[in-house]
Amino acid sequence: MEQENAKLKMKMLELKQQLAAKDSALKDVWNKLETASVELERERKLVEELREGASKKGSKQDVAILQQVISAKDEEIAVLHNDIHSKHEELQNQEEAFEKISKDLKPKISGLMERLKEKDETISNMEQVANRLEEQLIQKTTLASDLGKRNEELLVQMSTVDQAISRLQAETQAVVASQREGAEVQRMELQREIDQRVYANNELQRQLSMPQLE
Repeated sequence: MEQENAKLKMKMLELKQQLAAKDSALKDVWNKLETASVELERERKLVEELREGASKKGSKQDVAILQQVISAKDEEIAVLHNDIHSKHEELQNQEEAFEKISKDLKPKISGLMERLKEKDETISNMEQVANRLEEQLIQKTTLASDLGKRNEELLVQMSTVDQAISRLQAETQAVVASQREGAEVQRMELQREIDQRVYANNELQRQLSMPQLE
């Protein structure tokens, strides 16, 4: 669409430049005509003066020469008139063509402007959506950063808990080992005491089983 619009603008600019060139050429021809007219008028006066002088002096040959010069100038002016007429017609044709092209281009340019307006609105809407997505991305990034920090804090806390559990397990194992050791000592002492009582009981049994003297 932008390329088509650019082509239309270039075409209109080219037509305007052509019209300006034709107008400049027409002005140049007109200036030449004015210059030739001034020169012709001056030469006419000169011819009249020479004609009067020649009639007084009887020099008809000079008058004939000047009349030939004037005829040549008249032909030049006629050529310039024709050139101006053709340039004027060409300029009118160019203007009519330019007006026709302008008339044909107006609805196209209008349609392109409407489409460009719609495109601008679409771009504006897309920019708004992009801004909202960017805001959401910033929010998510901030949330992820917060979650990362929270995760790091949880990891630190878990490490502290693991250390506490390790210390507790070590202390528990030490207590259990100590209790086992104490229980073993108590078992041995109790076994010793049992053995002593069994021995004493056996000894008593033996003594009781011996015959008593009267």
